[in-house]
Amino acid sequence: SYDKIVQFSLIACILLFILIISNFYLKDNPIYVTSVNRIFEYLSYEGINWSGTSGRDKLYLKSIELIKESPIFGYGFFGMWNKFNGGYPHNILLEILLQGGIIYLSISLLLGFCILRKLYIMIKSDSKFQLLLILAIFPLVQLTFSGTYSRNVHFWCIVSYIISYHNND
Repeated sequence: SYDKIVQFSLIACILLFILIISNFYLKDNPIYVTSVNRIFEYLSYEGINWSGTSGRDKLYLKSIELIKESPIFGYGFFGMWNKFNGGYPHNILLEILLQGGIIYLSISLLLGFCILRKLYIMIKSDSKFQLLLILAIFPLVQLTFSGTYSRNVHFWCIVSYIISYHNND
């Protein structure tokens, strides 16, 4: 346990060092500067700067209004797409609520809990599966701010692998 904490701390320090050195060399690269600015554009000293969310604030507000109109059942998988004229809310929770309301959200949370429980069991049986946890965090964070879970390959790859994994012991 102590060794893992030391290893994690060492890796974190190395990554921080690499980040600082990379920043030093890339600070004049316009693509890098634009990307970093875009990442933190929605944060300000006053809190969240909704004008820096690339129009997501309008999508979130529209989503919330639509959810209020049909909170229990939502609009169905394809009905949500129609409400957004082929677009989507860029947030996994809003998308689930729009597609199936509280019922679909409840089912999704239950399935998510079962998948996380299975991942926990996998990690307990073999620590190499910790990598799956790290790989699972990426699409979940991404789907909180961008994209749609229905077309996110990383999300479905991780979910499919965890569900289909069978321990032969």
